[in-house]
Amino acid sequence: MSWVGRRGELAELVAFLDAPRDRVLRIAQVTGDPGIGKTALVDRARAVRPDVRCGNSLREALAADRRPVVLLDDLHRADAETLALLGRLVRCPDRAWLTIVACYRPRQLAPAVRAVLDRANGPRIELGPLSQRDGAELLGLAIGARRMAELHAASGGNPCHLLALAAEPPAGTVAALLSEVDELGETGALVLRAAAVVGERITADLVAPASGLAEALVRQGLDDALAADLLRANEDGPLLEFRHPVVRRIVYRAAPHSWRLAAHCRIAGVLLAQRAAAPDRARHLEFSARPGDRASAEVLVRAAREVRLREPATAARWLATAQRLCPELDGRLELADVLIAAGQAEAGMALFQEVVGAADHTAARTLVRYSAVERMFGRNLTARALLRRALASWPDGDPVDLAAVRCELAYAMHNTGDRREAVRLAGQVIGAPLPKGAAVIHAACHALLAYDHWTEGAPEAARRAGDRVVALVDEATTAELAEWLPVVEQCAGITLHLTRYAEARRQSVRIREVARATGQRLVLLRSHLREAFAQVLTGAWTEAVANLDEVDELAEHLGRPPVLAYAMVLRGHLAGERGDPAAALEFAERAVELAPAGDHPWWAQVRWQLAEARRALDLPVPADFLDEVRDRLPPFHLEQLAESAVRRGALAEAADWVRRCRALAREPVAVAYAELAEARLLAAGGEWPAAARLAGAAAGCFAQTPLRPSLGRAHLVAGTALAGLGQRAEALAELDTACALFAECGASRALETAVRVQRGLGRRVSRAAGRVAPGQLTAREREVAQLVSEGCPNRVIAARLALSERTVTTHVSNILAKTGLSSRTALAAHLLRG
Repeated sequence: MSWVGRRGELAELVAFLDAPRDRVLRIAQVTGDPGIGKTALVDRARAVRPDVRCGNSLREALAADRRPVVLLDDLHRADAETLALLGRLVRCPDRAWLTIVACYRPRQLAPAVRAVLDRANGPRIELGPLSQRDGAELLGLAIGARRMAELHAASGGNPCHLLALAAEPPAGTVAALLSEVDELGETGALVLRAAAVVGERITADLVAPASGLAEALVRQGLDDALAADLLRANEDGPLLEFRHPVVRRIVYRAAPHSWRLAAHCRIAGVLLAQRAAAPDRARHLEFSARPGDRASAEVLVRAAREVRLREPATAARWLATAQRLCPELDGRLELADVLIAAGQAEAGMALFQEVVGAADHTAARTLVRYSAVERMFGRNLTARALLRRALASWPDGDPVDLAAVRCELAYAMHNTGDRREAVRLAGQVIGAPLPKGAAVIHAACHALLAYDHWTEGAPEAARRAGDRVVALVDEATTAELAEWLPVVEQCAGITLHLTRYAEARRQSVRIREVARATGQRLVLLRSHLREAFAQVLTGAWTEAVANLDEVDELAEHLGRPPVLAYAMVLRGHLAGERGDPAAALEFAERAVELAPAGDHPWWAQVRWQLAEARRALDLPVPADFLDEVRDRLPPFHLEQLAESAVRRGALAEAADWVRRCRALAREPVAVAYAELAEARLLAAGGEWPAAARLAGAAAGCFAQTPLRPSLGRAHLVAGTALAGLGQRAEALAELDTACALFAECGASRALETAVRVQRGLGRRVSRAAGRVAPGQLTAREREVAQLVSEGCPNRVIAARLALSERTVTTHVSNILAKTGLSSRTALAAHLLRG
């Protein structure tokens, strides 16, 4: 096993070996669970002190002229002679001086041996779980933070279990464990294999039929496995469980295949007689049922429906088995729905397309999820056509299903530019009463209407509709949210667009909790992306990067959908604002590769990011590059395009962007962006009074919101305009505010611009002006900075902190931007100076 962590424990053991060997018995005890690293610790200590002579026999050590250190590995398994001799030595420690290192598993140590060791002279080094950071270093893989946290939690920090969960168990681990099983004897090993087939909750009445042994032999075998710490008693009752799922998996796989299938069949028969719950039976029927067994297939379908919200991957497996056993049940649409929920989008979509044309009717939940996936992959027109066809022949029946399909069609229509039809459909849904459990569908329609009111310049109507959205979502139970989560998730996005940031965040946190609990990865991805967008706007850029890392990790399991293009847009924007134009261009080019042109709602932002990234590096951008998307860009982007044009001296182009921004100024924040864009243009033309007035008005609006970077930009333009008017004190005050805001979020490009204006006003400004000391970095940035100062490359930092290398690169760039230091070496020197 590779050596990681355990620095304190290693130092304690090495100090014990280095201590003078007085004429007295000394025993260092190294204890811990199986696989925790006891032998690895001793091996590492021996590597640190290779001059220390070691042996493995107490009797031989006592007879030697130069007595070695005696290593007693697996003391809990030692023979009676060794244990008796150890007892005599401890009782008379001054008669035989020896240095002993004893490793053992405390659960398997006999009470008499424990009593002997309690009297021994020397340290007891108890090995606990590895930290998550050390676990990531042990794996040495590029694993996302959330996946690493899941592996660490599942392994309990046990290094052997961690390695086995991350990949196949190492051959040495498998061999060592199976040797423990063999020590139980033939009958005991058979009982343990049968327990592995039974599953996570082990009882003698199921192990007996699985093994084919009498119950008395089974109970003795289970007691022996408990004594060997292969099984443990469940704290909640009489059930037993393996000491870790990895142990069960190894034992299960080691059993002969045909024997396992027969054991599953016998257990399934017992559970049938006991009238056990469908999920309990399904865990054995999926292995034992034969083609044509309709009754077993129906049990698998019932079980899948019971667990689909909390275990969609298991539900998909059971539905697939049922379909194989009994094709005439034809649960393919239900299977497609569950596959999509479990994140296997491509498989689910392919299956859906295979059967939807021949189906007379498709379940509303399946249609909604399918449409949501189509829209996520940028195929809004496809989703719209499908939903329209479904509604044209929708049968009379459940009003909730009809409302859900109409709601989804309203969003598809809105995304493809048919605002009037979208509003009509949303109003139709709201006008029909629904039971309380389906009120979240009304919430989604109120959200769409709120967004329409907002963009059409009716903020009061938008506020009222938004209030209704928030109330309905807050009132919904977790089960109600889970049932229609793809519909509900859109509510948080629109609440965000209404600039109700606190409420949007509260909704997003709850939606992600439900999505994680029910395995709805697509919803989880979209929610993380929306949260990252909000954090980009509000200046929480470090947190935005963490959410974008989550998006990347989820996308790897979902076929990297085109929605990932917007994650690249956000990364590119952050890189540009932090003064890294090369990275900004790389992200923009990746966004172009991911986003399909035209139909995708984020195609306009993708083109915008690519244009800005190329201009930052003085690369050519065709004059008509943004023609196809210029009418689809939001005010936030239009204001930045105006800034870019002014910076390049293209005032006619800037005037066009200002005009377009003004045309969209129907709500307060959009008005503020239009005022800021126009202030830039006026300042470029020397119209200082009007520029100062408009920039001040924009700053006043942004100050009422959490949009810190935009507030800083408004103060920068106001300061520039006041400088043009010769009002030096007022200009410097505005610029100081701008610098503080830019430093707060690490906006180094804008910060440098503000500092240049300050210098133009005669203020002496150091290169580090407005930037922060290392002590003012975020907690994560301080961790990264410390590892940089230790000389760790990004790859090592990523492993230790369980981050991606890209995230570490971003943190390092942000740290350098905040501190005003030019290199990693300068940062290390700065930290060393304190």
